[in-house]
Amino acid sequence: MARLTKRRKHLLSLNENRESKKRKTKENIYKFVDSLSQEELIEIRNYIDSIT
Repeated sequence: MARLTKRRKHLLSLNENRESKKRKTKENIYKFVDSLSQEELIEIRNYIDSIT
């Protein structure tokens, strides 16, 4: 395996952190949506329709 330079290691680490944050954010959004009631989902959908 090729040796990684410090800069390359740093960039890989930044990318991994970014991917990890994206994954956690996505999981939190899914948890939030799952916790909503059907009425709340309809209200959100109606609001989105009204602003678009």
